[in-house]
Amino acid sequence: MPATRGGSNTIKVRAGAVGGPQYVAAWIDYNKNGTFETTEFTNLGQIAIAGNILTGTINIPPTAQTGPLRMRVRMKRGTAFANTDACTTITNGETEDYQIDVAGCQPVAVSDQSGNLSVNCGSNAIFFVTASASTTITYNWLFRTGNSGPWTPVVNGGIFSGATNDSLTLTAPNLTYNGYNFCVAMTGSCTTPDT
Repeated sequence: MPATRGGSNTIKVRAGAVGGPQYVAAWIDYNKNGTFETTEFTNLGQIAIAGNILTGTINIPPTAQTGPLRMRVRMKRGTAFANTDACTTITNGETEDYQIDVAGCQPVAVSDQSGNLSVNCGSNAIFFVTASASTTITYNWLFRTGNSGPWTPVVNGGIFSGATNDSLTLTAPNLTYNGYNFCVAMTGSCTTPDT
């Protein structure tokens, strides 16, 4: 299972087919010392209905080792896990160990982008960016009415679509938009990018 240090990582856990609400927690041996420490604990929450899937988030710290790491996932009925419960005896539950492959968190890198656009009357203008990162990228397009002044977030509606995507479409812009500047602000979910 791939994961990224310094970023948010999604995990999905399915509850057993029988029983009541079940609590789920995970420990990852971030420092590869062979022990699940209290600081390596993530409370993933509760699955209220048997058979349902819990989608949780594990924030792997930027100080975690990279490469294969051991992850323990535990589920039980009754009460939530404490950070000291990685190896305690439980009833009405289960424990499973997995190997995850942790990679360093790489910041957003742009490989291609649209330049200045000239648009014929009645045609669309499409600005785009091609980017990559080791985590999910968030896009927010901005505009300003000339070469200086504050940037304003683009909002979908009217002639604009794709305000939070990797491409922004202006549907048949009129001459009012002549000279407008557009740019995109991109962020990844790395809290501390590897360099």
